[in-house]
Amino acid sequence: MPSDDRSIVPQLEALRRELEQARMRAHAVADAATPDLWARRPARAGWSAAECLVHLNLTSERFVPLIADALVRARAGGLTGTGPPFAERVRYNGYSSFCVVAAHQRRHLWQAQRALASLG
Repeated sequence: MPSDDRSIVPQLEALRRELEQARMRAHAVADAATPDLWARRPARAGWSAAECLVHLNLTSERFVPLIADALVRARAGGLTGTGPPFAERVRYNGYSSFCVVAAHQRRHLWQAQRALASLG
């Protein structure tokens, strides 16, 4: 990670945009799905579009409190932290945690779009 603090603001802004785009993509997937295709799985036994979005919602319910707690602890400790955000054996900094969330959303939104496209 670059040591120049000025590079952090553009990184965070890019991440914020990506998370906002993921939210819009999720709405677009939901809006595009007809009721009969929403929960139908593709022929190759993949997840349905509904399962992909439910998975994202469930993991967000798990991630968001962990990240929020880590941010509170970081602020209280002078913006440093040592705890894991979601796995005991894996450690991430706050920025990396958001990058993992964004990548996870990209993956499952792509999967949901692919599931719908394969059905209709």
